[in-house]
Amino acid sequence: MSSGDSPLVKIKKSHGGEKSRLPLRAYIVSAFLALVGVLALAVLIFGRKVSVQNPALTISQAQLRLKNNPEDLKALVSLGIDYFQQGPHFYPQGINTLEKARSLGALDSRIFYYRGLMYQNLGFYPFALKEYQRYLRNFPDDEDIRQREAKLLFQAGRYNDALAEYQRLSYFSPKDPVIKENLALSLWKNHEENSAAGIFSELAKASSPEGVKRAEFYLGRIALSQKDYQGALGHLLKAVPSENEDIGIAPQKIYFFLAQSSQKLGHYQEAQHFWKKTLSLDPRDSQAKKELKKVRRFLLAQKRSKRRHL
Repeated sequence: MSSGDSPLVKIKKSHGGEKSRLPLRAYIVSAFLALVGVLALAVLIFGRKVSVQNPALTISQAQLRLKNNPEDLKALVSLGIDYFQQGPHFYPQGINTLEKARSLGALDSRIFYYRGLMYQNLGFYPFALKEYQRYLRNFPDDEDIRQREAKLLFQAGRYNDALAEYQRLSYFSPKDPVIKENLALSLWKNHEENSAAGIFSELAKASSPEGVKRAEFYLGRIALSQKDYQGALGHLLKAVPSENEDIGIAPQKIYFFLAQSSQKLGHYQEAQHFWKKTLSLDPRDSQAKKELKKVRRFLLAQKRSKRRHL
């Protein structure tokens, strides 16, 4: 990912179809800068990526080296990364091995990278967040890790910190729909509903089919919170997935808020249908059960009232 410190500049073509002439010194400087860029990228990529060798073989090799020298920092880092390659069953060993390397004085930034990944995959999110933040102090422009960090901040309820990270990511990748959606979610959680709605409205026009439906869902949620029940109903109806379609939002959530919007509008038959749909997908939803009983009582009372007036 580009850091944004050296933006590209278009070279204007000379008039008359002639090739533009640059001084020899300029060519040398350009070539040197290009070489530096390639080397920097290689350091970033290969400095953290694992070896393509068989991890079981390299584990044995590292263990042999450590048998002779238990404080071999390079062997400890290599062993910890090889444990990562072996899969989740070996993650605890990988985490402990890399921590030992760090505590003995290893300065390899890959320690933070792989410990973060392993902690996250094991569900220890606060520990993963700490490791990602350590890694980002070494490689602040790593977009993948910064997105992981932002997601963990959001999940931890640190919405203001998550917003700051997604704003930074959006600055460098303004057209990335995933970053835009997460930025909008962070704005919404920070009670900046109008700004969030503006981004969701853009996504509802120009995103993938699944992204469009997610955007409509969140526009519906925002409208519902603003007591625009008709608007909420319109957006939420557009969010309903087709059969076997996965839009990244549980269908019962969509039907739950459809039921709420319909009930607020006094559309009790529709509300009853949506509450039933919610419970068919999540039978344990106690609030849906409670609201369905209310709607049924109202419809029964309405029916009795009609009978009395006949």
